[in-house]
Amino acid sequence: MQNIPVKYVKSFSRGQITIPKPIREDLGMGDDFWLKLYVKDGRIVGEPMAPHEEKKPSREEYIQELLAIKGDWLDPHELARNRKRSEARAARTQKRLARAFDAHGAV
Repeated sequence: MQNIPVKYVKSFSRGQITIPKPIREDLGMGDDFWLKLYVKDGRIVGEPMAPHEEKKPSREEYIQELLAIKGDWLDPHELARNRKRSEARAARTQKRLARAFDAHGAV
């Protein structure tokens, strides 16, 4: 690893930061990477994750994680109501587009 001088970065809105390219290159990180972030002794620590550590859950694990989420925002009645509204809106749009197509012919 090279001796890279200290760099100062300013966060964007919502706390996003950019890790300077010389630091990413020195650590062997590309433009697309994962960091393990945690707080230690009042400091933010970011450790690059090796590719083998970037474990993606299987489809079944992902489904189980989703099913484990608890909260009022997953109310089945509200989901059904929203689906009906969306389907009705899509049907109206489809009819409107069909009328416009019939009126103006093929494009």
